[in-house]
Amino acid sequence: MPPIQPWRCCAYQVPRAEVVYACQISALFIVLVTAVINLTFRETLHTELWVALTCSAIGYILPQPKLKNVPDIAKLERERSVSV
Repeated sequence: MPPIQPWRCCAYQVPRAEVVYACQISALFIVLVTAVINLTFRETLHTELWVALTCSAIGYILPQPKLKNVPDIAKLERERSVSV
């Protein structure tokens, strides 16, 4: 995999990963604020839409849980098939 090149912006070099992360979080924040405002202050017919957007955004923001000290099942299966 080639190294990630920094982006040039306004005569500065900025890390690409940080810019993408900041844009994603900003967009999610806008979606969450809009959904909460629409659910709280407006009588709308599309309540399910705003609830679904809120849940999806929260699910995207939260980190994926990982189990510690549990072997990878796919890796164990590959090792078994190679050894047989």
